[in-house]
Parts: sequence; C-alpha cells; structure tokens
Amino acid sequence: MNIVLARLWPVYLAYALSQFGNWAFRAGFVYALYDQQNGSNSVLGWTIVLVYVPVLLGGKLLSPWTDRFDSRRTLIWIDISRAVLLLPLLFVHNFTDSGIVVMSLIIVMILSLFTPVFSSAQSVYIRKQIDEEHITPALAVVSNLDWLCTLIGTMCGPLLLIYLDFQKIVFIDLLTFAASIVIFWALLQKNTGGKQAPPSVESTKQAAAPTSKLINLAVLSIFFLNLGAGVINLYPNVIARNVYGVGEIGLSYVYVANGLGGLLGALLIVQLRKKFQLIHIVGVASLCIALSLFLMGLLNQFTVSIIASSLMLLFGQLFGVGVHSYLLKNNPVSQTGRITGLFMYATFSGVALNAILFATLLSKASVEMLSLFLTLCAGSAGISAVLLLVYVLLKSHAAKKEQTLAADPLKPI
Repeated sequence: MNIVLARLWPVYLAYALSQFGNWAFRAGFVYALYDQQNGSNSVLGWTIVLVYVPVLLGGKLLSPWTDRFDSRRTLIWIDISRAVLLLPLLFVHNFTDSGIVVMSLIIVMILSLFTPVFSSAQSVYIRKQIDEEHITPALAVVSNLDWLCTLIGTMCGPLLLIYLDFQKIVFIDLLTFAASIVIFWALLQKNTGGKQAPPSVESTKQAAAPTSKLINLAVLSIFFLNLGAGVINLYPNVIARNVYGVGEIGLSYVYVANGLGGLLGALLIVQLRKKFQLIHIVGVASLCIALSLFLMGLLNQFTVSIIASSLMLLFGQLFGVGVHSYLLKNNPVSQTGRITGLFMYATFSGVALNAILFATLLSKASVEMLSLFLTLCAGSAGISAVLLLVYVLLKSHAAKKEQTLAADPLKPI
C-alpha cells in the first residue's frame, strides 16, 4: 500500500478534489430539480437516466481510445472540458422553466459522457505505474477516495442548498476542477503515463475481443448486479422525501451512512483479497447485496432503511473493486482502458435500465409499489450471483482441460 501511495498520490489528490466537487454538484442538482418539480418520481427517474446513459455510451465508445494516448494529458483535457461545460450553469437561478431544465440536463449528460473516459484514463495511468500484485490496493484507494468524496460531497450538496444558491455550488465544482488541472499539470510533469506502443496483429485481435466468453459471463453478472443495486441512486431522495418526510437533513443522514458503508467496503476488500480469491469475494458480495436490497424494501423504519442501504453499498464496494481488479489482472496491460470502459458499460447499463423501470413503473409515489420494486431488484442481484457461480464452475472446468492438455498434448479430451 505504501508503494501505491508513493507512486500515485498526485493522481489520488487530483481525483479527490474533482470528485468532491462532482458529487456536491450532482447531489445539489438532482435534489434541486426533484424538489422544484414537486417530488415527481418520474422526473427523478428520467433525470438519473439522462445522467447515467451517457456514462454507458462513453464507457463503450470512448474509453477504448484512452489506451492510445498519454493518460496524463487525457486527464487534464477532460478536466478542462468539464470546467468549460459548467460555465453556463453559473447563470441558472431555478428549474421551473422547461428550457432551463432541458439545457441543464444536456450539460449534465455531456459531463456524464466524460466520466468513464476519465476513469479509464486514470486506470491506464495506474496500471502502467504498478505491477499486477498492487492492482487491487490501487483500485481500493480509488474507491476509498470515491466514497469519502461521495460522503462529504453528497452530504454537502443538499445542505449547501439551504445556505447557498445553486450557482455557488457550481462555482465550487469549477474550483475543484481547476485545482485538479493544476495538480496534474504541475506534479505529473516528470511522470507521464506514456503513449501506448503501436498495436501488433495479436493485440489488435485481442482488442476486438478483449475478454473470453467466460469473462463476458462475468460482465453479464455485473449488469444484473447493477440492474438491482442501481436503485441506490434513487433510494435516498425517495425515502427522505416521499416515504419518511425527513427533508434535506434526513437525506444528508442517508448519504453519510451510505458513504461510510462504501468506504468501509473499499477498506475491507484490501484485507480480504489476501485470504480469498477475488472472484469468490465477488460472488459472496452479490448474495449479500441481494439480501440488503430485500431489507431496503421493508420501508418500515428510517433507521432500518439507512442501515440496509449502507450495507448494500459496503458489499457493493467488495463486488465493484473485486470484479474490476479481476478483469484487469486477467487481461493485457494494453487493454486497460478498454476493460475499464467495458466494466463501466456493464455497470451503468444496469443502473440506467433500473432508472428507466423506476420512472416507468413508479411515476406516482407509492410505498407498496416501491417495496415490490426493491424486492425485484434483490432478485436481479440474485441472478448475478447465479451467473458468477456458473462462471466459476466453467472456469474451473476449462482450467482442468488446459492442465490435462499440457500434461499429455496427444491425449484426446
């Protein structure tokens, strides 16, 4: 871990600053829009869709390009682009006008398009600076920062709306992007990610199919897991406003608990990976996520809902960091950006579909329907666990076949 921090601390510092501003801005934006549209579940659902579908597209279409360019320069240009995009929002005073809402959502959509590209460029940089043994600790630090920034940023977002207007939250986000740019520019001058060497014929074939069919089964599992767990993006706002009526203060409590759960999960994965195989950790985590989602659907006590959602995010970190590390370890370094994009594509396609179903099926606030929806989400996480079990069995069978072939190449299998 000390080696990881010594080599990558500038990346982590810049990432922490930009993520804090991002989460404070997004939490403030979503809650402000949701509240000024009279707590409409439909508006909330489609807002989440418009925020996350671009992430899906960026992960699939743009992330592979990060393998071809200098990762440090890519990170700098993404921060500059995001800062420029935020400038028009400095002049937004409210979200009652439909034109303002449309413009703001377009800007947020484009910002979201950059999210997987930034993550992929960062993964490329990290993967080139450390050896395979340190991949999981390095990604765990990213997740720790992610959830620490989520904890502070999402807690601050709704609370800042009480004391500050929306423009000031946007300005804070701009400052964090500016600081991130300065750090990347000043501290990484002598330590660039380097350009990828021209691809060989073999690597070109791997680019067309970066993972085997078995790995694709794991990716499908990621999709189903997030099809269920993606409800966490909607859950805090809905229970705070429509189920328990606790407002901004209660919403901040939910975000604090969720952030702590995610932070603990990212810390725990570093220790667990020393004793267990990553794929086994991921499988158990998916089952625990299904149970947590079921408990989230009870909706009988605010405290139970907070604890269940916090546990869901704890196990979500075990799943996310574990499966991402596994995919990176089992694919060539030259495919790091593409693999990270594939991971994010599977993740956010599940999240986006969850939000679409939420907006379609729960256009009106109904505790009973919300409870049923969360139960179905638990079922989706259960499917993910089954797919991972099938993956482990097939992978074990394939490994035995390879060992048999290596021992006696002439013996038919």
